[in-house]
Amino acid sequence: MPPGDSTQAGAGARGLSMRDALQSVMRVHNIPVVYVDSDVDDWRVAAACGRCSPEQALDSLLAGTDLIWMKIGDQYLVTRPGRLGRHVPAILSGRVEEAETRRPLENAVVFFAGTTIGTSTGAGGVFKLPVTLVGAVDLVVSLVGYESRVLRIDAEANNGMALTIPLVPRTIEQDTVVVPGARRPEWERDFADFQKAFIGTGECAEGCRLLNPWVIELSRRGDTLVAWSDSLIWMENVLLGYRMCGILRTFEWDIARDRGEWLMHVFFRDLPPESPDERLEWNACRRRLYRGSLVHFLRACVNGRVEGEGFEIRSGERLQFNARWRVIPGDSMRMTPHPGARSLEFRYPRWLRVDALAYGWNHAFVRVEGPFALVDSTGALENPLSVKLGGRWADDRAGSLLPLDYVLEESP
Repeated sequence: MPPGDSTQAGAGARGLSMRDALQSVMRVHNIPVVYVDSDVDDWRVAAACGRCSPEQALDSLLAGTDLIWMKIGDQYLVTRPGRLGRHVPAILSGRVEEAETRRPLENAVVFFAGTTIGTSTGAGGVFKLPVTLVGAVDLVVSLVGYESRVLRIDAEANNGMALTIPLVPRTIEQDTVVVPGARRPEWERDFADFQKAFIGTGECAEGCRLLNPWVIELSRRGDTLVAWSDSLIWMENVLLGYRMCGILRTFEWDIARDRGEWLMHVFFRDLPPESPDERLEWNACRRRLYRGSLVHFLRACVNGRVEGEGFEIRSGERLQFNARWRVIPGDSMRMTPHPGARSLEFRYPRWLRVDALAYGWNHAFVRVEGPFALVDSTGALENPLSVKLGGRWADDRAGSLLPLDYVLEESP
């Protein structure tokens, strides 16, 4: 960093990227700085101060941006204020190693499922992640040639502690190696059915495509299509502005009836916009998708604002569009804390029909499977398979995903 220079930051400024500038601060001052890539990718820094403390350097770098910094222990977190307004920040660190030899593994992908928070392991297999979600989260670790791992952890409780995560090498039989274009003839037919069922028909789904479909294995049991993969599945949604990768945990779908269950742990990265107008279009599509979504509804339940957020609720015994549905008050959706956990219990013994006429649609359905479903403070289901969905929410599949740490951006 040139001594004596002042810092100028802006989305269109020339010079260092914010990420490179933060790396420079870490190198010069020998301090750890943790951030979410999507928070800093839009900013560039014309210069940086030299003879200054780490705090002064960060103040100078972040001046004129929508970012702030805070110190947690001996580490510095750079983030957006919107995240801190809803969550308590922490730092999760750890080391990924081979299970038998304890050899450190570099370039392993590590992320919190369903979020934009992720990284890859560096020298020594070490990683650091900022934690902006409260309570239990799924930490996903994946590396080519090894079995992926998903750990359910309380990231805040692990703040300041270092995790050791062993990975087991994957055994690959010679005849299971797949070459793109060398699939069995019926795979193309099955993949067309899979893609339609997996991406869905929800808002902005038509912009989603699979980038490495050849890693997906498919089989049929009558009308039921089963899919799995030992590798990360990569997707891109050009209408939402996200590139995503994830581990497909469950996919069983009745193609004839267009119903079934699927579960995928996903990591989101913002695509670089080609113009300011494209970013505005992405933000508009994200807003439309979020308003009236299942996550929006569950957050409204958590905060006691079901009617205030524009939802109308009715209950019924069966999932039928023309059934007689009884109107129920929004405050009947109040959630109670789950004993011994930070999660809340979402309970209702019948189907719920949720209408959101304020956002231009109606007829979404949800029913809890079992006595209750656990929901965290962000409105995320701890187990998405703990509820059944119908109508609009059933159509919102992989092609209509938003990160759990998405913050609603108002129209300009």
